[in-house]
Amino acid sequence: QRKNFSQILPEVPWEFIVYAVNEEVAKYEVALSNGESIISRYLEKSKTISEKDVAYLYDSHGLDPETIERIAESKSGHAVIPKDFHKFILSLHAEKTTRKKQVKIDEFTTRMLYYDDTGLMDFTGLVLYSNGGLLVLNQTAFYPEGGGQPCDLGYLEYGSRRIEVTYVERRGHTVIHHVSEDLPEKARVRGHVDAGRRRSLMVHHSATHLLLATTRSILGDHVWQAGAQKGVDESRIDITHFKKLTDLEIAGIEQKCLSLITEGRKIIVRNIDWYRALDQFGFRLFQGGVPLDSKLRVVEIQGVDAEG
Repeated sequence: QRKNFSQILPEVPWEFIVYAVNEEVAKYEVALSNGESIISRYLEKSKTISEKDVAYLYDSHGLDPETIERIAESKSGHAVIPKDFHKFILSLHAEKTTRKKQVKIDEFTTRMLYYDDTGLMDFTGLVLYSNGGLLVLNQTAFYPEGGGQPCDLGYLEYGSRRIEVTYVERRGHTVIHHVSEDLPEKARVRGHVDAGRRRSLMVHHSATHLLLATTRSILGDHVWQAGAQKGVDESRIDITHFKKLTDLEIAGIEQKCLSLITEGRKIIVRNIDWYRALDQFGFRLFQGGVPLDSKLRVVEIQGVDAEG
């Protein structure tokens, strides 16, 4: 075992591997114990656990179908396991996604002005589509929700009318504005982004980058971003780590973050070709997901961290 691990992970100390594996084993044993209790509650209602319940137990509690079946049978019950379980799970996820995408307006292409100038808050645009409170412009400075970051808000001016922009999303190359009222197609409008909200979101975005880099430097290179939620008033990141952080580790992370903030490190924002960015910064750029465009917006905290 030691020889195999040393060939796969030569840079990781053996003691650290043993420690991490033991932690995972302990967590698995807790999950099994909790799983037995959960499955017992299901069997109290019915002696058969349905396909959809099996999928829920897998998605929400991390119980694999073999474990569910074994525990159910040990308690004189039965679990209905789909023949191609993973294909069944994918079909359920696809079903949810399809329900969300009720309106198809993604044949339009929006020029995304926020990539050219992050400080642009006012712009003009032409209405390409407007129906049912959904509006597409030929170009926009409104940043859509994505990567755990909320969208920009603001309003559009059309003549003497003020149309509130209440939500912004992106589907492929189309940016869709949710608006308070519809406008005529080909109408020319002036857009105004809420600058205070945008600045706050940018600060929180940079703060999560700093926190992730600091966490990795203290806990180890195995740390990876597993999720994030940025907000106007507060933000959070989820990381991969094999155990709960101690108070000492948390204090160390906080202290290092504060130290780097007081140093006033420069934040550099660049739009770089996808392959060049990968060559320069590596796969860590893609912790928030693989980009859709040929150009990648890279935010670099000088000497600390770079992420896409």
